[in-house]
Amino acid sequence: MRITVRDLDGTKISFGRALFRNILKLLTIVSIIGIFLPFFTSRKQALHDIIAFTVVLKRDTRSN
Repeated sequence: MRITVRDLDGTKISFGRALFRNILKLLTIVSIIGIFLPFFTSRKQALHDIIAFTVVLKRDTRSN
């Protein structure tokens, strides 16, 4: 899909933060807010991304 999860300043996230984000994803996926929130945020962040201070970005196709 050519996407990557980064910190809000664009740096790679640590394993711990990725684990925290995925646990949050499991907890917030059942909430209606968690599902529809990306439609209303400027960075298109889901609830678990906002709590974990992360953002999903398109990966540059030139760098692997």
